[in-house]
Amino acid sequence: MSSCRRSGPHTDKVRTGLFFDALEAAESAGIKNPILFTLGGYMRRLLVSHSRRLEFLPINGLIVRSWMKQARKLGGTFGLGVRQLSNVKFALIQFRNASLFDEHRQLAAVGHDDYTKLYRAVLRIARQRQVPEVPPPILSDNVFREIKRNTIDFLHPDRLQTLRKFGCRAKRGLLFVGPPGNGKTTMCRWLFYECHRLGLEVQAITADGLNTAHRYNSLEEIFSIDGNGIIFFDDLDIALADRTSSFHADVQSAFLTAMDGIKVKEGVVIIFTTNLPLDRIDKAFNRPGRFDVVIEFQKPTAELRRRHILTWHKDIVSNIDVDEVVAGTDHFSFAELDEFKNLLVLEYVESGCWDWRKACERFARNRDLVASSPRGQFGFHPTALEMTEMNPLPMEF
Repeated sequence: MSSCRRSGPHTDKVRTGLFFDALEAAESAGIKNPILFTLGGYMRRLLVSHSRRLEFLPINGLIVRSWMKQARKLGGTFGLGVRQLSNVKFALIQFRNASLFDEHRQLAAVGHDDYTKLYRAVLRIARQRQVPEVPPPILSDNVFREIKRNTIDFLHPDRLQTLRKFGCRAKRGLLFVGPPGNGKTTMCRWLFYECHRLGLEVQAITADGLNTAHRYNSLEEIFSIDGNGIIFFDDLDIALADRTSSFHADVQSAFLTAMDGIKVKEGVVIIFTTNLPLDRIDKAFNRPGRFDVVIEFQKPTAELRRRHILTWHKDIVSNIDVDEVVAGTDHFSFAELDEFKNLLVLEYVESGCWDWRKACERFARNRDLVASSPRGQFGFHPTALEMTEMNPLPMEF
């Protein structure tokens, strides 16, 4: 968590004014000498799930309620949600659906004397919480070992100590490339859970987050985490595309400057994922210190498709010819295999039979319809859906 007092940022008059309004609302709720702090989605969820809701108050006279389930749980989509954890009163500041404040949807306020108490309480909850065990992704052994060696293994304290001893840079940059549906998301999801299991920090940045940081001249902040861990930049085609053929050259230039200008933080791995082919990625990223390892996620081989199919429910596996399915799904991605599985189950629900051939016909018909429909804008743009944190993810990856 990071915090700011009343002498906080003044980069935008309206935004700063609302910060002061939020502080005044916190004071009126009985929070003495409040300070603002930001917290990631994971910590926010812990606070909400383990605290008691007291009241939902207006900010500068304005409050917005909502009938949506998640908003009802918090009290509304705009206002000050006052809560209590143990004997500490704090407030979650809701700016939801206010595009001007997209990057501050994770703001909270607590009394100056209670800041450390609240922080330690949330840390205790996080350490006691059972992190679900997620099976490793289905990748070739060589690819999986290479990724693990440059991420989880790289962040081991002994490894970092050895690097420091010899004056080496304790920082790695990885680029995951390849067409969608071939394991980038699954790999990142596994890394996300491994980080939480091992007590490592995690931060996820999306295209919306990048645009917002650029808009408020705070790009350096998105490279910052409190301790050893991984920063995920998810599907950032806007940052990686060749600037000579991109409409976002100004964002890309500022992004590269921020990458080079940050103070080198030891024990950090930065992972970029993109659907762009390698020849469309800006050559400036090839400079040492930006990307150290490039991993290509290709469509799965027959062996990988077999391993994936064998993870399906036992009733499905026992009622299909696995060899026939493997042979008939050449050039399928993992995502397409799962879509085929969904159609197979739908066919069973409707007819009571596991008819793989009818599922194939349905799949082909759907593919033909998609191929013939007009395509919208591909990739991220200012109205892309928000994905602020790799939840148990689709932090999407």
